[in-house]
Amino acid sequence: MELDFEYTSDCVLKKLVLVPGKDEDPDTLYALSRELLVENPAIPFTRKAKSGKFNDLTDDDYTEILNRTKLLGNYVFEKKTNLNIFQLAVSLLKIIMDPEMVELKDKAMVLTSPPPAK
Repeated sequence: MELDFEYTSDCVLKKLVLVPGKDEDPDTLYALSRELLVENPAIPFTRKAKSGKFNDLTDDDYTEILNRTKLLGNYVFEKKTNLNIFQLAVSLLKIIMDPEMVELKDKAMVLTSPPPAK
């Protein structure tokens, strides 16, 4: 597969898609994508919270896990129940490649701002 992306002249991510390679069958990749689904992490988090899995955590630790789960659920999964593995990869890459959200500092990526509200 190939990652095809474009930026505007002012470095705003314009396009980011996964494109099948010349030796890859698009129909096979599509069939795989329908089988390789990742559930929005908010769903199992809610089940675990209701079952008491987090009862031993401090309020601060629980809040930290909850906030990270919300970040994934709202911005990576865009509040969808699940994503296929290719959609998930593109969603994560869009965040990483967005210069308004991630800054490169000393060979490390630093989140510069929360994702925009959806």
